[in-house]
Amino acid sequence: MTPLHGETTLSYMSRVASRYRLTAKELLGALVDVGRRPNLFTVRPDGEVVFNTEAQAMVAAFCRMPEEHLLRALPAWDREVPSNRLGSGPAAWVRTAATIPPTGPGCRACTARATQGREEARRYLLPHAQVCIKHQCWMLEAPVADEATAGPGQPDVRPVPQIAAAQRRHARLLRRSPHAGEAFTVAQAVTASW
Repeated sequence: MTPLHGETTLSYMSRVASRYRLTAKELLGALVDVGRRPNLFTVRPDGEVVFNTEAQAMVAAFCRMPEEHLLRALPAWDREVPSNRLGSGPAAWVRTAATIPPTGPGCRACTARATQGREEARRYLLPHAQVCIKHQCWMLEAPVADEATAGPGQPDVRPVPQIAAAQRRHARLLRRSPHAGEAFTVAQAVTASW
């Protein structure tokens, strides 16, 4: 199974687990040591999992996917668990949504095309990249409560062409000045303090 570009490692592991009719928690517990710590019980769809070097090799072999490909596709793949955290051997550490960069559901149409309509995927979504221009939808984050997603999902932005136009202009600006991506985060922090 191929990971999607920008997908969270936990989302990828969840999609792999579903092929074997397992949960991500069951698959992770079978493949790697989580130190019998309670962090395995905090596996939530909006979280993340990081592996040490030995676990990365084991997961790549299990998924039959070259580690180089996983490294390119999964942003958290190279975030390694500190070696003294769980001792030796293949190990994983589950991270909560509060301790990772913002994530959200990927465009459902893009994900359905890449997965033949089988699964949903969670990706790292930069604040300035939450509109899928190709499918004209806004990838809003719906709140996660009791492992179930609530809310309307991904609204169609075709009736408001200004949104897609603004997204295209912003993408051009980012190509000219990569620091422009930080402007949204700074503006959000400033307005939150009001």
